[in-house]
Amino acid sequence: MNQKLRKLLLIILCLSILTAAGCKGKTTAPESSESENSEESIVSQDSEDIPGEDTESGEAGSESNGSDASSGKTSSSKASSSKTTSSKTSSVTPTDKKDTSVRDLKGRTISYIVNWPELKKGENQRANDYWKTKESIEKKYNCKIKHVYKTPDAIEKEVIPSILSGAPIADVFYTSGDKIFPMIKKNMLYPVSDLKQFDFNEDKWGGKKHNDLSLVNGKRYFFGNTGGAPAGAMLLYNIDYFKANNLPDLFTLQKEGNWNWEALKKIARDATKGDVIGLLGPIGIAEFAKTFIQYNGGVMVKRGTGFDFSVTLNSKNTTNALTTFKQMVTDDKSTKVTGMTSASEFAKGKAAMYWAETYRFPEITSAMKFKLGGVTFPSGPDAPSKDFLPCIPGAGFVIPATVSEPADIAMVLDKFIGADNTLSWEDYYYDMVYSKDIITTFKKIGEMGKNPVTAEYVDAVGDLYGIGLHGPLGDAASGQQTPAQAIESLETSLKNAVKNFGK
Repeated sequence: MNQKLRKLLLIILCLSILTAAGCKGKTTAPESSESENSEESIVSQDSEDIPGEDTESGEAGSESNGSDASSGKTSSSKASSSKTTSSKTSSVTPTDKKDTSVRDLKGRTISYIVNWPELKKGENQRANDYWKTKESIEKKYNCKIKHVYKTPDAIEKEVIPSILSGAPIADVFYTSGDKIFPMIKKNMLYPVSDLKQFDFNEDKWGGKKHNDLSLVNGKRYFFGNTGGAPAGAMLLYNIDYFKANNLPDLFTLQKEGNWNWEALKKIARDATKGDVIGLLGPIGIAEFAKTFIQYNGGVMVKRGTGFDFSVTLNSKNTTNALTTFKQMVTDDKSTKVTGMTSASEFAKGKAAMYWAETYRFPEITSAMKFKLGGVTFPSGPDAPSKDFLPCIPGAGFVIPATVSEPADIAMVLDKFIGADNTLSWEDYYYDMVYSKDIITTFKKIGEMGKNPVTAEYVDAVGDLYGIGLHGPLGDAASGQQTPAQAIESLETSLKNAVKNFGK
């Protein structure tokens, strides 16, 4: 056979293989316990830039308006993306690399349902940047992103039942861990680790640690966006009030390694004067009690690789945390909660210290008349390390199992989620708080998060009120039950929740 004929046959053979690789099929949602491999349809790369986009990672900016790092997860190393039939494609052999292809979605509307309102065009520069980015994404992929605001209660009552009906009203939505894990159990969610449009090892999704904590039988079903900031909460304090009352500066204590529960108790007690409380917590007394347990290294519920939950709260960590919390709330009367008014109470100067979720920072900084400081919540005496950070897989974004063409949704979400902040997290928060010390604390919390921990999965088996944990925790704080009595009640409730999980 001459050389020319051999080359011709080789070309024909290559074309045959490429044609076979281009075959397409209907996308189906894999079961939560199985891994399906499917060929990946790749379209031409589009070099058009999206405003605010990081050209290295593909991140379109980020901000954690209630959607923080507590829900970051990992990708399955062998799973490939769903097949795409929305446009003409040229196919290549699937690889483990991220799919950054651009497809024409032919005007598809992607319903994005979350529990926070959309920024209004024209209200400020951040909103304008967000809309510019959003509209660029819609143009690039020929789609419409429909932001729908619903309360968590409405999401539970409207969105989740729609998945069970087979006609989900959301292409993606945001919900809490106690809703997510039962939905995974019932095969209601798409395994997003199968979608190669995501690379969950990227920092914007929380990094590898959160990846490992959120896998269920080797697959990932939900994800959060950290906004780049390495913390979802921080202990804020009124520096002016501290100086006026000769209280030791918390950031200095933190820097010197002297920030601990003994210091917290004493300062909270000394700061409580007149109508000013020493320490103010968010939401309810039970939630704040849970914070003390977790920062003392207590874990109420552990989990293996699947749904193998086990109750582990009966420990000295839990007992001592409840004892300390009761002392501060009932004996010293230096600690309390005021629910959703807590941020405004702190901003008005009614509390010396406030355990604040970062999404409430704008509300505080826009109303306060004092200099703001921020430190970590101190580790308890029984915590595994001096700088201990609990790991709590929480809320996140999920994609219903029965949506049409989930790979197309992932392609858009990879660019869109986080589009409401085109600043770096350092610039975003510094412009808000005007404090280098707070930025330093953010970074410190990020370093603390690298330490090995045991994840707390109590939120995965049910919320505090739904499974009856709020009563015993509240009674322990008020002294109506001893820590031992409260733990016995909590164990009973948790064991029932684990036993009935997903039913």
